Amino acid sequence: MNDTAKSSGATRKDSIAISDELAKKLELHVHLNLTQEVIITTEDKLKICLAKHCERIDKRRGWIAPLGILIAIILTLITSEFKDMGLNKYTWEAIFIICAIIVFFWLVISLWLAWTSKTNEDIISELKKESEAHMKKGLGPEELRVLKAVYGTGSPDKETDVTNQLRDLISNGRLNVTASNILAGDPDPGKRKNLEVIYEYNGEIEIKRVTEGDVISLP
Repeated sequence: MNDTAKSSGATRKDSIAISDELAKKLELHVHLNLTQEVIITTEDKLKICLAKHCERIDKRRGWIAPLGILIAIILTLITSEFKDMGLNKYTWEAIFIICAIIVFFWLVISLWLAWTSKTNEDIISELKKESEAHMKKGLGPEELRVLKAVYGTGSPDKETDVTNQLRDLISNGRLNVTASNILAGDPDPGKRKNLEVIYEYNGEIEIKRVTEGDVISLP
C-alpha cells in the first residue's frame, strides 16, 4: 500500500515537472484585453446617428438599381431589332442609347456615393466626439433626468403624466416645483392628489413622492 502511494506521489511530481518544463519551452504569454469604452449621448442624437446609418446603407446599395437597368438597356440594344412603331426605328434606338448614357452616369454617381459613404467606425467616432463635448459641458452621470412623473390620486384614469412638464422646469441641474393643478389640470376634482417622480441622478434611479401643495426638490 505504501509502495503504491509513493509511486503515485512520484508520478504526480514527474507530471508537474514535465508540465513546468513544457510551459517554459513553449514560452506561453497571455495577453488580457478587457478595457471598454463608454459613450454617453442623448436619445435625439442617437436617433440622428441611426438615421445616418440607414442612409449609409441605402447609399451602399444605391448602385444596384442603375446597374440592373443599364444591363437591361444594353441587352435590348444588342439583341433587339427596332421597328417603326409610332416613331422611327432609329428614333427608338436613339432613345435607348440616351437612356443608357443617363443610367450610366446614375450608376457612376451611385458608386461614388457608396464608396464615400460613412462607415460604422465613422459613426462611432461621431458619437465619441459628441460624448466628449457632452462631458465637457458638465453633462454626464450626475445630470438630473426625470424618467417618469405622474400627478393624481393613484388610479390610472385619475392620473396625468407630467414628465415633460417637469423636464422643462429643470434649471442648472435642479428641479423645484410645487405639486398642484397648475402642472396639468385637475385629474380628480375634490380629492387630494400626489406628485410621484422617478428620476435618475449620479447613476442611480430614485423615486420621490409629495402630496398636493408641497414642494418637490431634486436631487
